[in-house]
Amino acid sequence: MKKIYNSINLEKLKNIIDEQEVQNKPVAYDLLEELVFMKETMEELKSTVQLHGATYIFRQGEQEYLKENPAMKSYNATVTKYNATIKQLLSLMPVSTNEKDAFMEFVTSD
Repeated sequence: MKKIYNSINLEKLKNIIDEQEVQNKPVAYDLLEELVFMKETMEELKSTVQLHGATYIFRQGEQEYLKENPAMKSYNATVTKYNATIKQLLSLMPVSTNEKDAFMEFVTSD
């Protein structure tokens, strides 16, 4: 796994999965692997959108209109899937109510 861990610290999540009694560890590792891939993909898509813009002028014959950059569309779809995957992974984590806030603070700290 490449180490590109921003926002939610995926490396810390991996350590928690390794050290604690996480329900269904193989699924947790698979979800974590998908999160790393999605994070890398989102970074690439974000760079493309920043470089080329969120929209562009599309010309077809004499007509032209403003069209959404396909990278922007892919980025938005990936962000939605990333958030759903994070939620699914966190649901496997053994967290009591008192520990939940401390856990989220720990995971989101850089």
